[in-house]
Amino acid sequence: ENLETEVDVNKAWETIRENIILSAKERLGYYEPKKHKARFDEGCSKLLDQRKQAKFQWLQDPRELNGDNLHNIRRETSRHFRNKKREYLKDKIDELAMNSKNKTIDSAFRRQTQHPCGSSPYSPDMAPCDFWLFPKPKMPLKGTRFKSREDIMRNSATRLITIPKDAFQKCFQQWRKRWEKCVHYQGDYFEGN
Repeated sequence: ENLETEVDVNKAWETIRENIILSAKERLGYYEPKKHKARFDEGCSKLLDQRKQAKFQWLQDPRELNGDNLHNIRRETSRHFRNKKREYLKDKIDELAMNSKNKTIDSAFRRQTQHPCGSSPYSPDMAPCDFWLFPKPKMPLKGTRFKSREDIMRNSATRLITIPKDAFQKCFQQWRKRWEKCVHYQGDYFEGN
């Protein structure tokens, strides 16, 4: 019976893990890490192996000599990877310069230096667009960064409730006048009252 319980617990954890991954993919967008980088060559692989060996040796025998050796190999590996990346990016940009326009080079450079992330379906920096009817209640909310959609709704509702009934009706009457003017001029652009 204990074995069955253990299997059930493992299945439950696996289900939880899968659900977390699915919800993260939905919320943040799916990002699959690259398995192989074009600049990663045999020299990089050898340096990684040397670094692993030096670390293993230092873990087994943490003498100062082994620590210094590990430090030197780490520094050499980092320097090698940094130089490889620079060479790779320089080659990519040179290749684009030969075959493309400046605009393409610029966008490719941005792609190389920026990593896309998922974004929220709304901007927390903006007050709701319905506030154009009520400019004064909008003022205290301008420039405020809200943490969630619920915060925006709660603060907006609080501001709307403070509007006197006659001012509320006046806003809608003005809106109706603008709407009728827009219909009369068949959507042509106009300014003022």
